[in-house]
Amino acid sequence: MRLPFTAGVWSKCGFREWHRGGFRRATVAVARVGVDIDVHSYAQNGERRPYTTWRSRYALGFKPPMCPLLTAAIRLIIRAGFDKIATMINYVDQISVEDYNGLRKAVGWAELERKQAETGIKNSVFFVAAVSEDRTVGMARIVGDGGYIAYIADVIVLPEFQGNGIGKALMQKCIGFLKESLQEGQQYFVNLVASPGKEPFYEKFGFNVRPNEKEGAGMTQRIYFDAAGRNR
Repeated sequence: MRLPFTAGVWSKCGFREWHRGGFRRATVAVARVGVDIDVHSYAQNGERRPYTTWRSRYALGFKPPMCPLLTAAIRLIIRAGFDKIATMINYVDQISVEDYNGLRKAVGWAELERKQAETGIKNSVFFVAAVSEDRTVGMARIVGDGGYIAYIADVIVLPEFQGNGIGKALMQKCIGFLKESLQEGQQYFVNLVASPGKEPFYEKFGFNVRPNEKEGAGMTQRIYFDAAGRNR
């Protein structure tokens, strides 16, 4: 039995609520062997498919009777689902300069001059940002020559959101983009620079730590133009 819902109020055990940026909806199915609860989060752009879903299933071995106690328990579960889904992530292909520099600053990286940041974002071969509600909490992008060389850059997740699989999802989207863009007989040479201690994370995606028996150490250089008009 699928229980209905109405906007803003409870109708038996179903509920939906509007929130900033879209709305959440919960539906409850009471079956012969238990209860299924689905909580969905929808974007504000009219998209009919939810971008995040939280599901909870309770196998009781029998069909529970509808009663105030069961209804109260389901309400608590749905509320927990609403709290859980608030931390779920939507992935988009754009970011503001302010959010871009905010992410860099959050992990101790230097903020970039506005025009330079705008140009870098615009010229990315691929860009993905992770958004929780209306807050940008992570990003990654690919730059390259459009042919053989690809460099994965700016892989950042806000410290308070790390450990939730966001970095993994960002990398999967980057690698997925590269694989899908290849044609028969083609290949990419993919590079990145890992922060200290993050090497094992990138090894999970097939990257090799350098130096090794076949490859030397990677090398980098930063070139600056200071306020006095001097390169250094």
